[in-house]
Amino acid sequence: MFQFMGFNYAACGESSVESFVNAMCESEFKQLVLSARFIKQARMLPSLQAKDWAEFARRYNGPTYAQNNYDKQLEEAYQKYR
Repeated sequence: MFQFMGFNYAACGESSVESFVNAMCESEFKQLVLSARFIKQARMLPSLQAKDWAEFARRYNGPTYAQNNYDKQLEEAYQKYR
């Protein structure tokens, strides 16, 4: 469901890359938990709560987020499922 580079294991609340991979393979629920931890630890929660899709996409995907329209994709998904 979610993609994170292995070097973010600690931001997801795991003690090693191996435990991170095992947790991500455990279940979709565990992926959601790890993702929420990452969003909180990486200080992306305020932009998500404010629906500042550009800022959230920049923090999640890096400075080239706009090349792939990640901010627009987030906004479209939000509008579709809210």
